[in-house]
Amino acid sequence: MNFLKSLFGTKTSERQTSRPVMKVIALIFLSVMAWTASQAAPFYTSGNDFLRVCDPDGAFARSLPPDVQLTTNSFCTMWVVGVVQGLGIEDQLRPVPISKGDREQQDKAAKEYQQFLEKQFGIKPDVTLPNADICIPADATNMQYLRVVLAYMKSHPESLTSHAALLAVAALKNAWACPVK
Repeated sequence: MNFLKSLFGTKTSERQTSRPVMKVIALIFLSVMAWTASQAAPFYTSGNDFLRVCDPDGAFARSLPPDVQLTTNSFCTMWVVGVVQGLGIEDQLRPVPISKGDREQQDKAAKEYQQFLEKQFGIKPDVTLPNADICIPADATNMQYLRVVLAYMKSHPESLTSHAALLAVAALKNAWACPVK
């Protein structure tokens, strides 16, 4: 409370003298946010961009001040958490686990659909997603999600031109695919 009083003051004359301070604080905050966004905005477009921004061992991350590194790491982690939550929503929409017979049928349908897209529109996917349910352990942490995605991208450099979300899904499904029953 004392901090707020020192910034805003309690009297009209104190508030008027604190306005320049607030403007400077707001300007610094907005500048840092704009700079961070300008550096991190394209990270989700490809695996290359995601690695450039989110790999803590990369040159980009090492060039950032520690507080911006922390913000960027948090941003990357929460983005991956969003992918994990999206996969959870998929499981809720399709609550019945895929049986082995159904999986073969789904694989065939997925292959036919990919052939249709390529023939009709010239779209050829460059990432093959495993057709599997995902069974992430209950004690897995948000940082583990990020590490799994980063490790997958580093071990599949041939796929880094693909959209980062596709690579994240492939990474998570490869790491934690449910056993076939």
